[in-house]
Amino acid sequence: MFAPRVPDVSGLSLRETALAYAEAGLYVLPLAPGTKVPHRGVNYSTDSSCDPAQITEWWDENPDFGIGLHMKRSRLVAFDLDSATLAQLPPEMAEGLRAGLVQRSRRAGGDNPDRGHYVFFDDFGASNAAGAFGSFGEVRGGNAYIVVEPTPHTKPDGEYRWLQTGDVPDLPAVLRACLSQASSKEVPPLSHEELQAFLDDPAHCHADSPGRMKGPLEAFVNGVVGGASIHEMTPKTLCWLFRESRGGAYPAVEAMVALQTEFLNAFASRSGGAGERTAPGFNEFQRAAAWAAAQVKDDDPDELRQRMDRDALTGDLDADVERELGKLRVRDRAKAAYAEEKARDRLMVNADRAMDGLAFLTEAVDETPLWGEGDRTLWAPGEGLMICGPQGVGKSTIVQQLMLARLGLTDPEFCGLPVVVDERPILYLAMDRPPQIRRSINRMVNTADENVAAVLKRQLVVWKGPPPVNAAEAPEVFAKWVAMHGRDPGLVIVDSLKDLASGLGEDAVGSGINTAMQTVLANGTEFIDLHHQRKATADNRKPDKLADVFGSTWLTSGMGSVVLVWGEAGAPTVELSHLKQPAAPVGPLIVNHSHGQGLSSANDLGVMLMQLAVQAGAVGITEKDAVAGVFQLEEHDTDYAPAKKRVRRRLDKFTREGQLTYTPGAKGGSGGGGRPATWVVV
Repeated sequence: MFAPRVPDVSGLSLRETALAYAEAGLYVLPLAPGTKVPHRGVNYSTDSSCDPAQITEWWDENPDFGIGLHMKRSRLVAFDLDSATLAQLPPEMAEGLRAGLVQRSRRAGGDNPDRGHYVFFDDFGASNAAGAFGSFGEVRGGNAYIVVEPTPHTKPDGEYRWLQTGDVPDLPAVLRACLSQASSKEVPPLSHEELQAFLDDPAHCHADSPGRMKGPLEAFVNGVVGGASIHEMTPKTLCWLFRESRGGAYPAVEAMVALQTEFLNAFASRSGGAGERTAPGFNEFQRAAAWAAAQVKDDDPDELRQRMDRDALTGDLDADVERELGKLRVRDRAKAAYAEEKARDRLMVNADRAMDGLAFLTEAVDETPLWGEGDRTLWAPGEGLMICGPQGVGKSTIVQQLMLARLGLTDPEFCGLPVVVDERPILYLAMDRPPQIRRSINRMVNTADENVAAVLKRQLVVWKGPPPVNAAEAPEVFAKWVAMHGRDPGLVIVDSLKDLASGLGEDAVGSGINTAMQTVLANGTEFIDLHHQRKATADNRKPDKLADVFGSTWLTSGMGSVVLVWGEAGAPTVELSHLKQPAAPVGPLIVNHSHGQGLSSANDLGVMLMQLAVQAGAVGITEKDAVAGVFQLEEHDTDYAPAKKRVRRRLDKFTREGQLTYTPGAKGGSGGGGRPATWVVV
């Protein structure tokens, strides 16, 4: 599904603009002139329209109607930045906002040049809950609407003006994370007067357990010291403090003042490095307090006191232990019951995948390798491919060339083996250093070529940074996310696996990722991921076994093919070998990278050695000749010794098979005369 777009409406009348928005697929509301309120009789949640006839009827009634855009029906979400500049926001949040289409809501030269709506495509249906953004403004999602250009502003210094138009960008992961922190029961912040009334309420001035305040304050300090966001920790801690105050533990105003001190200390202790903030945004703490108090003010005080009593230790060790054991038993029973409930709900999911044995065995399936030929298959249809290896050996370079061949932008072969072209989109998850990925692909394509540009726009979807869905925790949601944002792609490329989920060494994480991959494959989308080996050690200088792939065994168990790329970082020549194969092993292949052009070519190690032996004739080849001819390495090079071992193993194999004749070398005396071992073609 394609993202909506905002048309260029400069110079158009209100009627013409409303029709232009509708033509772009956006849902329009008529607003009463001089207000932000929908016209009398128009229900903002149900009556928005992109029907030209309806819009014409509205503006025929009054050509001065203003224009509102309904968020959910237009598949949009808007961040209304109000009380801070971008520079006063957490850097990652500011960067996320800058990626959106921006509509200014104040004239140039005002007190806040960044004030306005930051608009994004959101097919998940975000609500109005602002989450971590609540300290700086409001979120317009769900059934909300925003007033848009060229509607006259209701304030003298106001003006609605789009700074950019065109396709609406996807909601960045960092902003989606902000919204994910919002509860479905979130309510708007209190006003200044309402917050003061909350703090002054006699019910919030008790001090039955003042020592409890230490817990939330220490949690805040420890969280910030441990790297947690001040901006995210503040409203969470305020909610904790205000709930205990409402339960009578300590006065709310004292709790708020104590946390504000720690809040300011946290900023004061920062160095300002790596773009971190050294001062809070304008009124940031007060806005967080107003939001937190709003979430807490209707909580039942008796229930809060009971919760605190349950958490408090009695001093009777046996009784306290028994109570904690009871909690653990309840938690385990609840987890088991919940797991069973979820399983029952899924009994009929994908029921169409069940078939009788004869249908399964005789099903017409295209077995043509996606990358390979006959038994020499590096990538089989319906099976995942992992490309692994140490840093800097060209894993991304290899998968990008494979991607371009699959798109039909280069010859349909790579490393001497055919690649099947597919007209469906490819979703590239550019998670590991997106700028470097951009530079790498730019070496390989000419975006000035109209045909190339058309294919890239139509068929390549690039997602920058980690996805908002944890593939290990929610594999089926991840598969749906791939289908949604990849436009039902024919292939998803994960660059790289370490950025898809944390804790890859844990079997639960590995199993979750495997389930995500299998679900993606079952949906008809091929799957490639990039990964790395365990670090080399003194006992294992070349971790080149399947068991040497870093992480849980589940990461490779479900793969159809695992390919190892091995060599020195930045080296022009690396080795590609098969650690797990769907048919016969391929290679090892000697891959030569042309780093300037981003092109790679490959030859089979055995073929190269036989060619060198044939060229040498009756003189034969030595190990030194072979290493130089295949790997372009001399004896003083770091990788010479392991390369020599690989060459020797292959030469010995050819000797056993009767293809080469081996003549041992001889040591020379004090005057020299030694000669190296040689191999001659039979």
